[in-house]
Formats: sequence, structure tokens, C-alpha cells
Amino acid sequence: MIFYIDFEHKELAEKDPDLATRVASRRLKVKYAFEEMAQDNCLVVRYDRFDQRLYSEYLPKAILCSGHNTLHCDYEASDLIGVNWLLRTLPVPLFAICGSFQWMLQFWGGEIGLLSQTFESSADSLIGSHAHERGFCNVYSIVDHPLFTGIPRTMTMHQNHFWEVKTCPKDFERLAESELCAVQAVVHRKLPVFGCQFHPEEFSESQNHGKILLQNFFDHWVKARK
Repeated sequence: MIFYIDFEHKELAEKDPDLATRVASRRLKVKYAFEEMAQDNCLVVRYDRFDQRLYSEYLPKAILCSGHNTLHCDYEASDLIGVNWLLRTLPVPLFAICGSFQWMLQFWGGEIGLLSQTFESSADSLIGSHAHERGFCNVYSIVDHPLFTGIPRTMTMHQNHFWEVKTCPKDFERLAESELCAVQAVVHRKLPVFGCQFHPEEFSESQNHGKILLQNFFDHWVKARK
């Protein structure tokens, strides 16, 4: 069993039903993809329903965490007690994506903020007054790591964010960067805990670097667990 924690805000369905329906459809698609990669069942759990009791009941081999469309400031602290327990204890291999990646590194002492606008770019990289990475973009690995096995140093990953991690906590090593964002992927220095700003779960037959990266995570750090 693996867990996939859905970080999308619990009130999204009330505020934007169409977007909530699209998000739910993507979560189901990703759940099936994770099950195929892990060769195991995947339980999707909303962030406010995850807690230590649920973890102890199922004892998942790994936990993956989704991105989200809602700003961090709109979440209630009381809904994140279980997530904070997870981030504090890191009991199993963990992979955090986009928004949850920012949550994780902020919890461990990193700083997050809007993407810097001090760069030369086309208008497609700006939404309103915010710099933005969107669609399939180049990401560059800066160290050799088993997570990148079978992937070129210049990889193509799906992006959808206008916030970023500004400073990487001392307990994590930076693994990749892009032209606009210096912290695109990290690993904990002692534990099998990973995070990325991009969306490796969004891939296609022709743009499959994300799929290879996730398969590496499952093959190297999840399937070997008893």
C-alpha cells in the first residue's frame, strides 16, 4: 500500500466546481499511474483527513503528496496537524510535488515566495504581474543522483507554478534547477525524502522524463521495503 495525499483545498468544490471536477479526474488518473509503477495499491487521502492513526492502520510503504491550486494562506492550521506530523517524523519514503514540496521545505526552515521577475523572458512566462512556469519546460540536474537514472541532464518536466522555494533548508540537498527557479528538486541528506517543484506525474509518451523519474523513486526506495 502507498498513500497519495491530495493537497487541494477541501472547499474548492464549493468555490470552483468545474476546476474541482478536473482536479479529481487528474487525481484518479495519477492514482492508477502510481499503482502501475509501484505494483501496489494506492489510497488517495485528502490532506485534512490524514493523521497518525490512519498511517498506523495501513503502514504504507511510501507517501506521495500532490500539488494544489489554492494559496498556502487559505489553509487552516487545524487541518494540517496530520501533515505536520508526517513532515516532522518522515517515517517512510516521501515524494512531495509542487505545492506540497513548498509546504515541506518551508516546514523544515526554507523560505517560499513569488517567482522573481528579474529575468529576460517572453510574455508567456508572465501571468498578470507574476512570473510563471507553465507547460513542459527544461529542468537541469546539477548533481548525479539515482533519481535521474535514464534521464538526460537537460530534462523536460511539466510546470505550473508562480511560487517557488527561495532558500533550501540545510537538511536537504538541491538536485535540479531551471532558468527561472533555482530549487526545482531536492533530497533529504539522510532519508529517502524527495520533492520537486515540477509535476513529474504529468507526462506523455513523447514527454516521459517525469514518468522515468517517478519509476526510479519506486524502484530504488519503495519496492525494496518489506
